[in-house]
Amino acid sequence: MAPVAGRLVFDYACTEEPVELQRETIMPKLSFRLRTPLWSLIIIICCLNQAAAADVAGSSDHPMLSRFPETIIVAYDQTHYDTTWLPPHGANNGKWMRGRLTWIVYHGPQGRSTLEIYKNYERALKEGGFKIGWTCKKEQCGKNFIRLTIDTNSRMMSGGERWMPGTARYLNAELDRENGPVWVSLMVYERNQQAETTIRLEIVESNSPRTLAELNGQTVGTKSVNYDEARIAVGKSANNQLAAVLDLEGKIEWRAHRYEDSSVSAFEALASFEQYFESQGYTRQFACVLQFCGKSFIRKVLDLNGNLIQGGERWSEDSEFYYIGKLVSPQKLAHTSVLTYQQPDGQTISRVLTVESQEIEFNLIAVTGESLVKEIEKSGKVAVYGIYFDTDSADIRPESAEAIGEITRMLELKPELALYVDGHTDDEGTGEYNQDLSSRRAASVVRWLVDQNGISAGRLEARGFGESAPVASNDSEEGRSWNRRVELVSK
Repeated sequence: MAPVAGRLVFDYACTEEPVELQRETIMPKLSFRLRTPLWSLIIIICCLNQAAAADVAGSSDHPMLSRFPETIIVAYDQTHYDTTWLPPHGANNGKWMRGRLTWIVYHGPQGRSTLEIYKNYERALKEGGFKIGWTCKKEQCGKNFIRLTIDTNSRMMSGGERWMPGTARYLNAELDRENGPVWVSLMVYERNQQAETTIRLEIVESNSPRTLAELNGQTVGTKSVNYDEARIAVGKSANNQLAAVLDLEGKIEWRAHRYEDSSVSAFEALASFEQYFESQGYTRQFACVLQFCGKSFIRKVLDLNGNLIQGGERWSEDSEFYYIGKLVSPQKLAHTSVLTYQQPDGQTISRVLTVESQEIEFNLIAVTGESLVKEIEKSGKVAVYGIYFDTDSADIRPESAEAIGEITRMLELKPELALYVDGHTDDEGTGEYNQDLSSRRAASVVRWLVDQNGISAGRLEARGFGESAPVASNDSEEGRSWNRRVELVSK
């Protein structure tokens, strides 16, 4: 049947007879209407008004689908852009739907069976042009169907969490529209031995996430460090630990935001950040959602960088969305992690960590002749890192003059001091080549001290050790930079 133009109204008789469908051309809405004598209608309207007064604060029926008569809303949420799971082939499979999400939990009236409520919704949807997708009833839905369905959308659990196993009736349906499809997920079940019913209804309308500027998050924590280390999870939580962790060093930018607008879901916040980072050239490396991230995932991610957890430390378990992006360009190598989740009060929190790889800036602390004297007297040797050479050369670069000048100052302060000037390299190249290079570089330092700074040649002796005495691992550029050095050793 083609979609009906106008509102579909159920002519619901207070008898055991099947419902009769009528049409009205007021607004596009599916609704239930009671056919009764006027005096009865007045009584029923009063009852319905009392029921409406019992609805949870801030809730309402969806504009497309009204409630079954005499039901009350016990839980409600509506977000601008979110995701929910539809089980088309049983609770162990399914697909995720994205868009504007309205989630409503009704408690049904006594004396109305799950079958009666289910068939009314099913007929309303069909007459409204919806195509019914996957359906199931009772044991056909599979073992623990209610539990699994509710757990998968765990952030939507409040309201009607009690149920009688094997009583579920379920359907999902889709309506094609010019501005995008609408999906409906309906589950009806008995919540106690008195056969009182619960109706869980989710409606997803095609929509797009807003931009970060439109979300207007309030900053609740921030930190910027020119150079530090950080750890980023790149795997799920399993066996009480994260499956994979990336250790990074570089420029650290961290910030946390809270979203006062209740229509901002954790999923929309994550989607907006991913949308932004992709516009900057980042590509997704890893992502996970909700409980599929693994047990205690939020806690484990926050524990990786304990110095960055302030701001939004409370969370609801299994409410998380997580994204890792990587940027590779001639100008920059960077990683970013985005963790979003809900707090117990329903507000959404986002935590963003960006690490831009860069070499550490050395020589920020000046070496003085006095400090060199103290180190020589303490340990008998001192490493000097402010002496630079041209690549594969023993030629000293001009910016080394300050460090060599402080060596001269040390020798002037300690006129009795005689030194070995030892050259060291990293392991790039052959051992024989590095041995020769380190010897020539040590000799160049001695010549500078003697020829330009007037130090007696008898107080200095050049030696080369090549790569034989590393002070750090040669597996990283930072380690190799520590190994390329000149050491002064007291004779």
